[in-house]
Amino acid sequence: MFSSVLKPLFLFMVACMFLTAASELGTTQRIESLLKESVAKPLLVLAFINGIMALGRLFAGQVVHKLSPSGMLLYSAIFTFIGLWLLTVTSGGMTFVAAAVFAVGVTFFWPTMLGFVAEYLPETGALGLSIMGGAGMFSVSIVLPVMGNLMDNASAAEALRTMSILPAILIVAFFGLHMYMKKRQKTFEV
Repeated sequence: MFSSVLKPLFLFMVACMFLTAASELGTTQRIESLLKESVAKPLLVLAFINGIMALGRLFAGQVVHKLSPSGMLLYSAIFTFIGLWLLTVTSGGMTFVAAAVFAVGVTFFWPTMLGFVAEYLPETGALGLSIMGGAGMFSVSIVLPVMGNLMDNASAAEALRTMSILPAILIVAFFGLHMYMKKRQKTFEV
């Protein structure tokens, strides 16, 4: 178990967990201050996002069967990026549309990251899953002060624009992961 958490694929997933957790939890933790200028009741937006996430996670099994875990992570990164970018340019009722796109993106991040490790790196065991969860929470503890500093020195829209860099990086990372997993699957089929 200890040696398997040093495998390159696992370390890659831990690095991605830092970015996925920051994209999801970093943004939702600061949603009230991020959206106070664009919508009258930012906490309603948070409740809306969490409602979509709860529904999405309820039906996650059916979605994962249509997409592979790596495909689902890529899809999530794309929607998260678009949602964050839309949150920087919308106001009023359209904020809920942008929030819905963001919510669809982040819904599957955390569970799919853990599921990917459990499915493709089972030799990491409970230690691997603990490291992944710990990396996610550690990431949030780093990103929240950074976001607070951004918001002190720039607008909320600028903070969201800066945060959208994280899922943009993940789009590239998960595209590479998806291609790697497809190639790996073909190797096992032969």
